[in-house]
Amino acid sequence: VAAPDDATLVHGDTYDATRIVVKLCDERGNDLPYGNDAFTVTTTAGLAVIGPTVQALVGGSIGVYVRTTGVKGDQEVRIASPGRPELVISIRVE
Repeated sequence: VAAPDDATLVHGDTYDATRIVVKLCDERGNDLPYGNDAFTVTTTAGLAVIGPTVQALVGGSIGVYVRTTGVKGDQEVRIASPGRPELVISIRVE
């Protein structure tokens, strides 16, 4: 499961940023606090990852930060981990 704090960012005189919380859950939505899976974060041109693009869960979850680059429109953040479905988060940059 991955969810951004803000689904719309505004690029003005400087960049805007948001946190995306990535959590490992079972089929019933229960948190799996012992998860330590590694994953890769990629973005479209309008967003950039703040920090490393390869992360690992700590206690079943972690926050990843992305910022705007100046390209406006609909953007995507993709989270990929081997053996798990890829997660796609849509963020609008205005």
